[in-house]
Amino acid sequence: MPETFDYYPNADLIKATYCYMRGCPSAITKYTGNIHTLIRPIRQAYYSLIGMKLEDCPDKKGIKEVFPYWDEETKKCLWTEDYVIPDPKLAPLLVEGSSIIKAVEMYLDAFLAQRPPDIKENTLEW
Repeated sequence: MPETFDYYPNADLIKATYCYMRGCPSAITKYTGNIHTLIRPIRQAYYSLIGMKLEDCPDKKGIKEVFPYWDEETKKCLWTEDYVIPDPKLAPLLVEGSSIIKAVEMYLDAFLAQRPPDIKENTLEW
């Protein structure tokens, strides 16, 4: 069995570096975009919950987020370098006793709506 945690083990790394770096969660991000972009508001709430504040960020821009995305214009993979401000407004969705599913569902419809017309819902690609 893989090791599991009752906390998010990367929180300490994010707090130490003020950076969130991830990869490509799926091959279909070329069509749908990277879901890391879509659920950014959930991370903004999370950053706030773990005590991160804009004024504490070394460059005062926020937490740097870096991950790949498909650039349709150049037809190649590029990387974001966005700065995100911790936001407590969504924090109630992420605290004990509240379901993270509610928070994810708020953004899931927008993600699914991006399905390319040539990829049908019941196909293996989707």
